[in-house]
Amino acid sequence: MKYQDRIYGSVEIKEPVILELIACPAIQRLKEIDCAGYMRAHFPDIERSRFEHSMGVFLLLRKYNASLEEQIAGLIHDVSHSAFSHCVDYALAAGSQKEQNHQDNVFDAFVRQTEIPV
Repeated sequence: MKYQDRIYGSVEIKEPVILELIACPAIQRLKEIDCAGYMRAHFPDIERSRFEHSMGVFLLLRKYNASLEEQIAGLIHDVSHSAFSHCVDYALAAGSQKEQNHQDNVFDAFVRQTEIPV
């Protein structure tokens, strides 16, 4: 698979497990979640999806020869993000305004409900 990244340019991804993860619906849904949350209306030029961010983390780990397990962790680390990204921390009782950790709190349960192997 060829992937075009804003920072790393064109990269080829061949690892079957990574390709399978990228193709799964749980990762693909991140394309629809903006990292900036509600800021997009005010700053339209900062658009960047959670998918792009997750791919960037994966590519950075790969660049520095991290283990495959670490690369996978980087790729899926934001998979539990919901609409409005960290902004949801300010709306949900289960989230934390101080820690902004709602998605971390639900990560394990979210992954177990997806096709991502645990």
